Amino acid sequence: MLFLIAAYNKNIKLTLDFTRFTRHFWYEIRCAWLVHRSATYVRRYKLKGVLVKKYSNSAHRILNIIQIAAPSGGNNPTTTVWANVFGLDAELAKSDPHFVHQKLTLFRAELDLLASAMATTGFSEKLYKPYINNISRTVSVTNIGAAWSSYSSNLGADTILAINFCAEILPDESECDFDSLTEIIDSITKLREQVENSDLHEVTKSFVLSQISIIEKAIQNYPITGVDSIKRAFSEGFSDICSRADNIREEDADIRSKVGEFWVKLRKVGGAAVEADKIVSAVVKLVENGDKLKDGIAGLLQ
Repeated sequence: MLFLIAAYNKNIKLTLDFTRFTRHFWYEIRCAWLVHRSATYVRRYKLKGVLVKKYSNSAHRILNIIQIAAPSGGNNPTTTVWANVFGLDAELAKSDPHFVHQKLTLFRAELDLLASAMATTGFSEKLYKPYINNISRTVSVTNIGAAWSSYSSNLGADTILAINFCAEILPDESECDFDSLTEIIDSITKLREQVENSDLHEVTKSFVLSQISIIEKAIQNYPITGVDSIKRAFSEGFSDICSRADNIREEDADIRSKVGEFWVKLRKVGGAAVEADKIVSAVVKLVENGDKLKDGIAGLLQ
């Protein structure tokens, strides 16, 4: 760190005016000093060992994920480590890493978004780009079959520190209440089981399960992509409804309305950023239209 320098030599008095330096300058100094001193993460941020998860920008979400992955040790396959991080079946991932690839593709996109967002802040690229590249190495599909120990060093204290600064620098986005999302996923899982074991007409069952899958995926991806995953779900849900409208049986409106209730809840949990989206409003109007679903679609498309 720089300290106030005062020199006095008979006729000369020199002082350093700190107000002349920008916050960019102090960020660079603090970052370099902490990394040089190798201060522990807890000591740097005075968190007393408690890591508070935030989802309000790409850096926060990336930070949440790498802090789970970083302590993983041993020679476990990288695929297994990421499966555990994302709450997937680690044993299945060994033979079929498809779902791990899906999550890592989303995660890699968030890394690209982070780099683009930081490029607009005016901070020196050298302060964040090398550390984003470190994380990228751990999610590369060419490395996913290797031992985690070969790549875990990329998620060291310096990388975590740099991403932490990015999280503080970038503006906050709209957040969803995570507990409410958890409640939705728990309830809709029960509905899935109910539908799967029902004697519903196959067309209706296929449609309802498709809608449930879209909602589940949105909530499961929220820790990676934030509120964008919720917005994207409404777009997918709308397309799904429109593509199946001609085959949807009006007499099965009751079970469809149960799915509709979850769309309404998801809009509420998504907050102002989601509620203002026109596609979101369109989906909610459709699901609230009950047995007049096709008429509702026709009205929206006019």
